[in-house]
Amino acid sequence: MTVENNGKKRVKKLRYRFMFILLFALLSFLTAFAMYMKNDDDLVLPFGLFANEDADGAGNKLPDSPLLVGTKKNEAVNPVPEKKPMNKAFGSDTLFVGSEKLSGLYEYDLAENSAVIADVSINSSNLSNLVVRRDNENKTIKTIVMEEKLSRVFILLDPETEPDTEELEDFCADLMSNNKSLKIYFISALPGSNSDAFNEKLLKFANDNGVYYLDFSTVITGNDGQIASEFAETGGLNKDGFLRLQDYIATHYA
Repeated sequence: MTVENNGKKRVKKLRYRFMFILLFALLSFLTAFAMYMKNDDDLVLPFGLFANEDADGAGNKLPDSPLLVGTKKNEAVNPVPEKKPMNKAFGSDTLFVGSEKLSGLYEYDLAENSAVIADVSINSSNLSNLVVRRDNENKTIKTIVMEEKLSRVFILLDPETEPDTEELEDFCADLMSNNKSLKIYFISALPGSNSDAFNEKLLKFANDNGVYYLDFSTVITGNDGQIASEFAETGGLNKDGFLRLQDYIATHYA
């Protein structure tokens, strides 16, 4: 009887030991699985995209834009609201690009000639491929911004039937690829034919892509929907108009 009882005791001990090991293994697996599931929601994939490619870390829907690749969305408030005036609106860190109407900035000595790239041929479709003669070399806008370490780019376009938003997205993304702190401002098209519709689309583009929109046209528009006479000259702004632009930029910034 003693031998038989001892054998039964050994069998029970082995059974308990096996059950303990099995239970421990099961608990370890469940703990590891729970930790994996918890961390999976916060997993950040390469190039700044989240595990859910259509959402940010909080599950919010993000718009499709090249500006989001490698960065979280830049939150821009548009139109840019008024603030306390800056000491100087146009500094050495600033570049103006676009319509030939911008040429008054240097003609009236409000900005250096090198700070303004203006031509009648510039539009929303050719900004990325625009080549400028600078320092005896042909350079793109991106090269100029990068080499001169600029922090602000202001863009004024003449009204078009339909702005090339894909080209504008590529242009903005290209400029910011080497400088995430660069601020890009789109100045609303000057009052005139199709300007209201164009500016509405430009504002939407700015909101969708995390860049800035300056609603300058509203402060210079006369009762007839054109540039108010005190700011106008043939083809664009007079000196008072450019001084008004200078004041507007000094009080509307991000």
